[in-house]
Amino acid sequence: MLLGAARTATFVREAAGALAWIHEHGWVHRDVKLANLLLRADGTLALADFGSACRSGSESQQPAGTVIGTPRYAAPEQSEGAPATPAADVYSLGVCLHEMLTGRPLYPGETLIELLGQHLWAAVPLLPEEHSPWQPLLDAMLAKEPSQRLSGGQAVLERLQNRSRNPS
Repeated sequence: MLLGAARTATFVREAAGALAWIHEHGWVHRDVKLANLLLRADGTLALADFGSACRSGSESQQPAGTVIGTPRYAAPEQSEGAPATPAADVYSLGVCLHEMLTGRPLYPGETLIELLGQHLWAAVPLLPEEHSPWQPLLDAMLAKEPSQRLSGGQAVLERLQNRSRNPS
């Protein structure tokens, strides 16, 4: 899904707002992806499919190497069986942001092993020049270590608000 910068900003803001609400109430979505960002008839965005959601900090019941959610969008720690935190949803939203701006997946891996490896170790690709103002936000959302990443939906909203005040 390739969107312009203004439409992308609106969608990411609305998705981050939905995540902020669920994170504030102690939940983690665990499957944020473009297919779960639905466009309502009024043009606003809705976050859908809470089938993988769990309480924040919940230990995964899956062995390491299994991913809850969609591998193309999964945070690195999701494949390691780490406890679910809002930072994982932020990572997944960052993958969506990249895809909205570029029209292509963050990583080109075709197999589960390739994708997991790229999410764990590959550098975050640079955005095309016309979208370079988005790079600092993208980097903050896609940090490999959850402790280095924006902590949840509210942190993304705050960064977007600061970005709109200082667009450079």
